[in-house]
Amino acid sequence: MNYNFLNLPSEVKIDASNTVTYYYDAMGSKVRQSTIESGGNPVDRFYFNGFEYGNSKTLEIAHNEEGDTK
Repeated sequence: MNYNFLNLPSEVKIDASNTVTYYYDAMGSKVRQSTIESGGNPVDRFYFNGFEYGNSKTLEIAHNEEGDTK
């Protein structure tokens, strides 16, 4: 597991061929998660103001104080 200068996880190696990489903005908010499984194409998730977008940049989950909407 690797950490960035904000002491947030930047890369997690599950095993030799599976890796999760996290990207943050300057304030430390997660903006993207990239998962690479067994030499395949990366699968990305994007985060913005409580919304999660999938690999095709379509809205998948909205987080709010009442709960999550899928």
